[in-house]
Amino acid sequence: QARAFNYSAPEITAVDVELNVSAPNSSRLSPEGGDVVDIVGLNFGLDDMTPEARLGGTACVETTWQSDTSLRCLTAKGMGGAKDIVATISLAQVTLMEAVSYQTPTVATLLGAGSPVPAIGGADLTVYGAGFGSVDHGELQVRVGDSLS
Repeated sequence: QARAFNYSAPEITAVDVELNVSAPNSSRLSPEGGDVVDIVGLNFGLDDMTPEARLGGTACVETTWQSDTSLRCLTAKGMGGAKDIVATISLAQVTLMEAVSYQTPTVATLLGAGSPVPAIGGADLTVYGAGFGSVDHGELQVRVGDSLS
């Protein structure tokens, strides 16, 4: 006589973010990585099934199985808002949409080749700040006043 086998698929119900000390006044992940995201849910396995988690398209530096209801992700460098969390447990994949965001870039200093900057454009500007990312993603756009550079 054949027996049916059934199991409940993994489910992510919430996340709990523990920010690193370099960003104590922010509710968003550091672009430098190193924050801890606890992924809370159901049916992550009674034993360590070697889970993998991703924030957006970026894999966590380390994903650790904590229990049947908890995984822990050590974040990698990243940028941007509204990242999905995708966890893969054995062959099952589960997603929590728009679960976390990275801090937005901040400008500290803007240096030009001369002062004043010509109104018609054409001046080189150097922008210093934080959170611009750690990888060159191609063309970068900077808005000065109402003009896109």
